[in-house]
Amino acid sequence: MRESTSEMSLIVVELESRMPPNKITGANAGGRRQLSNVDAPGRPRRSILSLGVTDAMSKITKFAGLVSAGIVLGIIAVAILAVSYKFGIDRFVSSADAQMKALGGGLTNGRRSADGEMHAWSHDAGFDGAKLKKAVAILKAMDKDDRVTGLHIDLRDTGVSDADTVAIEGLSKLKSIDLSRTAVTREGVLALSQKYPQIRIHTHDFLHQTSK
Repeated sequence: MRESTSEMSLIVVELESRMPPNKITGANAGGRRQLSNVDAPGRPRRSILSLGVTDAMSKITKFAGLVSAGIVLGIIAVAILAVSYKFGIDRFVSSADAQMKALGGGLTNGRRSADGEMHAWSHDAGFDGAKLKKAVAILKAMDKDDRVTGLHIDLRDTGVSDADTVAIEGLSKLKSIDLSRTAVTREGVLALSQKYPQIRIHTHDFLHQTSK
């Protein structure tokens, strides 16, 4: 019986000697097992708290990276939209200008924050009522466009008359019209001023430079 007990003790000692450092390695004076304080040779065992902090920092770093990427993508998207808008409105104005030039005039727009303000003009004496109707047809298409914030017509030195001014009806975004040195009479200007009080009317007569 004593020999069996001795053999069992030798087996236990041998098994303990073969166990890895991070497992139970031996017994203390009271016979209780002790855990090793290392995970691997030469490396201290990390606590649960340190592992949690490391994991949290890793997640924060990943989140910050995603946020930064989102901001960069947002800036790129805004830049693309701005370029697209500018290119689109430039083509829009260029097309209308070509049509106005065929009538003996032209069209341009403001710059920067005023690029939605469209200015149509003609100083040709041969620009009459028939051409004004065609010009207004071009402007009516622009009047419906959300990118257009205002319309301005300059007809100085043209051949339009009182009867021809009825063509401007329907231009809801028309802000000003210049009728200086045209065949439009004082009575015609007064009639326009009463019909379109929101429109600024320019003439040689100082009394009628602006409407009410």
